[in-house]
Amino acid sequence: MGTPDFVPGADRAPRMIGLPDVERLEEDTDALRLVDHRQGGDACLGAVRARIAKGRLMLDASAAEYVQRRLHVALGDLYNLPGWMCFDVGLVGSARVHLAQALVFAGWSRNNSLVANVC
Repeated sequence: MGTPDFVPGADRAPRMIGLPDVERLEEDTDALRLVDHRQGGDACLGAVRARIAKGRLMLDASAAEYVQRRLHVALGDLYNLPGWMCFDVGLVGSARVHLAQALVFAGWSRNNSLVANVC
C-alpha cells in the first residue's frame, strides 16, 4: 500500500526518540483535531499531512519497545484524522488510503480501541 503523505528526504529522521517526542505528536494531533471540529472540512488538511510526514520519520529512529508501540498508536490516530476529514469533503479515495494506514498502525500497536474507532 502506498503512503502518499510521506515525502522521502523532507526532513531527517531523528536517531532516537523518547516518550516526550511521541507525546508531542499526540498533542499536535489533538490540536489539529480541535481545528477540524471548529472549522470543519479540510481547514487543516495540509497541516495534518505535513505532520504525518514528520511523524513517519520517527519510525526510523531508535526507541524503546513501549515508545515504538505508543508511536504506532499516535500515528494511527493521526492518520485517522485526515481519513475522516477527506471523507467529510468527498475525497473518498484519499479517505480510504488514510483510514487503511490508520488500521495498519492500530494493528501494529495491538490497540483494539483505535481499530474500532477507525472502522
